[in-house]
Amino acid sequence: AGMDAATPQLRVKRLRAVLQSVRPFSSPKIELEQYHTAADLAARILLLAQSHGDVAGRTVVDLGCGTAMLAIAARACGAGVVIGVDTDADALADAASNLRALEMEDGVDLVHSEVGSFCRSVAKRPRPAGVHTVITNPPFGTRTAGADVAFLEAAAALQPQVIYSLHKTSTRAFLLGRAEEMGYHAEAVAEMAFPLPKAYAFHRKSEGSVAVDLLRLTRAPPAAATAAAAAAAGE
Repeated sequence: AGMDAATPQLRVKRLRAVLQSVRPFSSPKIELEQYHTAADLAARILLLAQSHGDVAGRTVVDLGCGTAMLAIAARACGAGVVIGVDTDADALADAASNLRALEMEDGVDLVHSEVGSFCRSVAKRPRPAGVHTVITNPPFGTRTAGADVAFLEAAAALQPQVIYSLHKTSTRAFLLGRAEEMGYHAEAVAEMAFPLPKAYAFHRKSEGSVAVDLLRLTRAPPAAATAAAAAAAGE
């Protein structure tokens, strides 16, 4: 039986087993807020996206892909094309190593680029097929204010049908409103705990976890998007 025929619990267990072999950052950079995404968290995110029909056979872009945890999860769930984008060459080397170890080199394309530049560049090209799904675990904005919003804006520039993005629960109201201004309907489809392991020298111990939302943004109908933009301009 395939993954789709299994129970939800078994699907998570099977995907988590694949993802547990994904190695973390070899040279994590605090200024980029690089933390390893737990296998269980990644499995739940992609299987939720899969349940909405947003992964299998789709073109999926992982913005700020890091070590390729979410990109690998997307490919394991049957994504047709997966593109991982990151500004950090060390992280992309880790990602390439993880893809080789899982024999997925041919299934995921890695791009070394600043996320915003990549998205603006792609948005200018003619795209007959286009990007259907963007998944991203962006910086929370604790080191660089507004980094979380910048990732959402970059994702929206690709004009995908749907965006899945992890954010601190404390920023929910603000980000839901910002998404509407960008022409997307947004909702928090899951509340999760993001583990923060001891990743940096100044960490004396594990940092515990932070409460996060998985936001799902879907393209608003043109009339609704125009109305939202007009309302935002009038404020």
